[in-house]
Order: sequence, then structure tokens, then C-alpha cells
Amino acid sequence: TNLNPPIHRNIKQASLLIKQLNQPNTKIYVCPEMFKLGIAFHAYKQIFQSIDPANPLAKLDSAFASNEVHFIKSKNELQLGDAEKVVYLDAASEFVHPENQVLGELESRFNLVEKHHIHEIFDVYIFSSAEE
Repeated sequence: TNLNPPIHRNIKQASLLIKQLNQPNTKIYVCPEMFKLGIAFHAYKQIFQSIDPANPLAKLDSAFASNEVHFIKSKNELQLGDAEKVVYLDAASEFVHPENQVLGELESRFNLVEKHHIHEIFDVYIFSSAEE
């Protein structure tokens, strides 16, 4: 029995996928919020390079928000407005925020177009507006 199994959480693949899907009129949501630094490192180098080592999380929210990437804890933080497309990266959010209800809220307001599972904990959901 391996008491220290490897962690094969492919944050790089998940990060690059959400960056690829980040198009005009698309909002990106990530839950839980603790993946900010990893996503910045792997997919948003300009944001990662601007981090202040003394306070690395200080400006991440505003830098990501300007790219329409939002890190949230629950459905109450969704700001969908007139979004035509929503991409939701669920990184086993039920363990950190078991009552987040983000996926259910998105499913009730948008059409699920595609889903990607990235080993081991990442699920990327792609939604389009109901009008399409």
C-alpha cells in the first residue's frame, strides 16, 4: 500500500482549457476560489508576473475580473448579466463549499453545450444562453 500516492491533478490542462474558451461575451467561473495562483501560473502569465511577492493574492481578483475570470464560493456570487456563454470550472467544489449550488443555477439559466472531465478533480462545463 502506497501511503503517499501521487496527486495527478492536472491544473495546467484545466487552466489552459479555460483560457482557450475565454472568448468575447464569455464569463468564466471557478469554484472553489483557491485555484487562483495555479491558474495564473499556467495560463495567465501576465497576471502571474504582476503578483506582488509580499502579498500575492492582493490584486488577483481585479486582474482576473478584467479577463472575465471569476473565482467564487457560491451561486450568490454569479454575475451573469448578458453573458452569451458561461464556462464553469468545478474543482471538486463540493468538498470546500458543499452548498455552493453553482452548477444547478447555471443549468437552470443556460443550455449545457459541452462538458470536459480533466483527471482527477476538474470538470469544465460550457453553457450557452437559452436564446441560442
